[in-house]
Order: sequence, then C-alpha cells, then structure tokens
Amino acid sequence: MADAMKDYAVRTLQLRPSAIIAERLPRDTVGDAVFTKRNLAAVRGWSRVLVVTSDYHMSRACTIFSFVYGPGIRVEGIGAGCATNPQLERSEVQSMAAFRATFDSIVAGDDAAIFARLLTKHPFYNGEVFPPFPAPVSD
Repeated sequence: MADAMKDYAVRTLQLRPSAIIAERLPRDTVGDAVFTKRNLAAVRGWSRVLVVTSDYHMSRACTIFSFVYGPGIRVEGIGAGCATNPQLERSEVQSMAAFRATFDSIVAGDDAAIFARLLTKHPFYNGEVFPPFPAPVSD
C-alpha cells in the first residue's frame, strides 16, 4: 500500500520520488503511527505530524496518532473526501473500541509499552491474523 500511495503522489501531485518516504512495515493505522514515529519522527526530530486519510477515518486516525506520538508531537489531520456508508461508520466504531481495549492502561507516548503491546495483543502483529511481527533484537 505504501508504494501505491507513493506512486499516486508522484503521478498526481508531481512530487519528486525522493521527497516521499514509503513506510512498509505497518499493517494498519496503529502500525502507521507506531512505525512512522519510530522510524521517521523520532529519528528526524519532528515536532508535528500531518495525517492524511479518508474523511470517515479521520477521527480514529488522529486519536491513534495522538496517543502513539504522545503530548510532545502535535498531530493534525486532513481528510481526503470520499464516500461513506453505515457499514464503514460501524467498522470505525468497532475498530476504535478494539484500539482502546488493546492499549488500555498505557500512557500516551510511551514508546516501549505501546510497541510491546502492539506485538503481544494486536491481532495484526501477534500472529492471530498475519504472521507474528518479528520482535526487536535487544542491545
């Protein structure tokens, strides 16, 4: 998906390919937030992030990014207009409830705790839905 979005941005917005970083590790919105923070924002010292996603997904995406990024990085969002329907809206509510249950009791911005919970409790990373995500090698 990351490569398809990069290709779209290059073709449609006429951006230089070298100006776009495609993060390929995420398997969902939570992963988008976790891996962009770990691999981009933290490394590059970002103080703010702009989330671009579908209008119907904006509230959940910004909530997730704000939680993962914590109070030290400002999260803003821009919705890309798209059609919605009751099924998509129900799915967003269910996904938000699953996110809250998965990351309950973790402090916003606690990178180690969020990553550990992602690998152990999130079905897209712990082996329930997709192969387990490889745990990081300890120093």
